[in-house]
Amino acid sequence: MREPTVKAIRLVAVDKVRERYMAEGCADYAARIRRYVPLDIAEVRPERVLRETPAAASAARQREGDRLLKAAAGRETPWIAALAVQGVSLSSEKLASLLQERFESFSLPVFLIGGAFGLDDAALQAADFRFSLSSLTLPHELARLVLLEQIYRGLTILNGERYHK
Repeated sequence: MREPTVKAIRLVAVDKVRERYMAEGCADYAARIRRYVPLDIAEVRPERVLRETPAAASAARQREGDRLLKAAAGRETPWIAALAVQGVSLSSEKLASLLQERFESFSLPVFLIGGAFGLDDAALQAADFRFSLSSLTLPHELARLVLLEQIYRGLTILNGERYHK
């Protein structure tokens, strides 16, 4: 892999990973990623909804989206990829190529993961790229684990390592 100009990869997610086994998996892949490039994980507070109505869910999604976008912004203009079921589906090799392109073009690629209510339209519209891990609906903790594994896999592909078979 050519030396990336990227200063870090930032993952911004709603809520903490609460399940111990998921947290351990996320921590493992985060450590693996950090062997190649700095990784910053920011977690924003989830909204609590007393009674889940469409209006309450929409309002919660909007407030969480605002928090995600604030956390995504830094000193530099980031390139934002939002996880979305309706996004583009990528192979691991295509994700590796996308990472390499972003490393060469942006100093801060950011990945957004919504919470239980999904991602707000404003957050989706602010994204430079929307991509889907699966057409299945995944819990946000599992989506984070899969995303971290795929970023790690992409970095091993770029380095010609055997992890990806």
